[in-house]
Amino acid sequence: MSAQAEEILALLQKPGVLTEGLRRKLLEPLLPPTEKPYVPYEEFLARADEDTLAEWVQGEVREYQ
Repeated sequence: MSAQAEEILALLQKPGVLTEGLRRKLLEPLLPPTEKPYVPYEEFLARADEDTLAEWVQGEVREYQ
């Protein structure tokens, strides 16, 4: 392990540094992608209004910013 990696590991092992949110962000790229739930078209229409920037594609809701 490199000296830089050892420094980072030592920092993360200090109490209070590795919060739950930071832990999740660090683990996210390492975990397999989760499947998105199927959303029926009728449910999508019921939830969406004229201000919703989203589209329904084969049961997946794709939201845009």
